[in-house]
Amino acid sequence: MDINQAIADLLKALDITPYQMAKTLGYNNGDKIYNIINRKNKPGFDTLHDILTHYPQVNSDWLLRGEGIMFRNQKAEEVPADVALTPAVLYRPMEDWEEGKMIPLVDKYAYASLLNGFADTDQENMTRIYLSDLRPGRTYVGIRIYGDSMHPTIADHDVLVASQLEGPGEIKSNYIYIIVTVDGVYCKRVVNHGTRLQLKSDNRAHPYFSVDVKDVRSVWEVKRRITGNFSGPMDAEQRLADTEKSAYYLENEVQRLSDELQEVKREIKKIAPKN
Repeated sequence: MDINQAIADLLKALDITPYQMAKTLGYNNGDKIYNIINRKNKPGFDTLHDILTHYPQVNSDWLLRGEGIMFRNQKAEEVPADVALTPAVLYRPMEDWEEGKMIPLVDKYAYASLLNGFADTDQENMTRIYLSDLRPGRTYVGIRIYGDSMHPTIADHDVLVASQLEGPGEIKSNYIYIIVTVDGVYCKRVVNHGTRLQLKSDNRAHPYFSVDVKDVRSVWEVKRRITGNFSGPMDAEQRLADTEKSAYYLENEVQRLSDELQEVKREIKKIAPKN
């Protein structure tokens, strides 16, 4: 095992990304670590010294000479012989995660990387969000939505958690999807017409439009909405709330009048002449 593979294996064992390691080591970005695990450069003495200083649990003999086991005080039988440790990637299928479900959050600045299939390694510093109950075996991503085209279903700046489908053929009509095309990224309610997809906005002020299936790069099914927007009640709900409020006051007013009437009756009974 060479030194590049050792660092790649270490990232996997620590369950961290090259960017996270670089930050721990005090580097400005993840390029140095990423170039090492991609075999573009060999780690220098300073880098190896930084790793051993900031990760004291790492066995220096294992890192520098490939001898022994990865971590100090680790028993050899704790490491299965058939475990293939591979470099960390930007995102991976859920079965590779343990209890922590860290998925990348694609913000507006990173839409280009979604178009490129996350091929841009500079996005290694992308913000991630933690979710604990997603279905294993799927690839997930968080996507922040801008604009009001899907109002009132989805608000401006909401984050949608979406699962990648194999292709447009899996689209069920009138459900909400993230459609990635050669021209951009769209969050719309989709009608599948076979060779074309009709993309509809829930906000009636925005027109419908269609895209050719051959121009679709990927399709993401929306599974969850994370929102900080809590709008006021809808008109019907407001009317119901007003009615309930009025009924409450009427009930109390009736009770008050009933009590007063009973009091009047008692007073009349006291002063009424006896037969």
